[in-house]
Amino acid sequence: MAKFFKTKGLNKTHVIIFYAYSDEYPHQVKHELSAGVEAGVILSKIFHQQEIFIYAPDKEKACLVAQEYKKHPCEKPLINLCDNENNIVYFLSKIQEGDSLLINGQGDPEAELIAGRDAESLIEILLEDLELSDKGLKNLDVDSCRMGLSFNYRQKLIAGLSTAFNCIITYTMLCSWGMSETNQPYRQWIKLNDNNRAEDADDFYSTDDLETYGIRIKESTASINPLLAEQQG
Repeated sequence: MAKFFKTKGLNKTHVIIFYAYSDEYPHQVKHELSAGVEAGVILSKIFHQQEIFIYAPDKEKACLVAQEYKKHPCEKPLINLCDNENNIVYFLSKIQEGDSLLINGQGDPEAELIAGRDAESLIEILLEDLELSDKGLKNLDVDSCRMGLSFNYRQKLIAGLSTAFNCIITYTMLCSWGMSETNQPYRQWIKLNDNNRAEDADDFYSTDDLETYGIRIKESTASINPLLAEQQG
């Protein structure tokens, strides 16, 4: 019988795009769809993912995502992890110990929500629906705008996901992505101009700027608050 051994140095980052329920945030649906699909297309290129995994919680939203996806010149299969158990089995077959997960969804740090989900709901999806509690994953990269500003949300993720991830990563600025003039995908972070003056342009930051400007927050799940851990349990 052939045996397959994990090769060191080949750890991957897997990407899932989260969407809200169809009856949530009706005024933001157009932006959610365009931003989510663009994120899926570009982030899958950055991390060399051959599929675009989404978590669309109902058929109406899944249909809207599929329609938006057709507007992009991308031939990767669109796989909804909310659709059936076989899709989850396929997703899990891609994961190896030491890999990381990047999740993208509309962030609302004031309301403490990602794609309409509070921390408890997101934890339940990751641990129970997607069965990630014992996969030995390294990082959970939360690619949702400004969620690093939500201390409570961060702490709940750290406590609730301590069995699944070594580290939780969030950002204090808007998360964005793009394609360069040479057709290379990239991630970027944006600090909006709050002065409403035309001469004050928004500030854009690259991956190289994350530590210099305190944009990225990396927190180990090994040093969780015992009280929070007890509350999550």
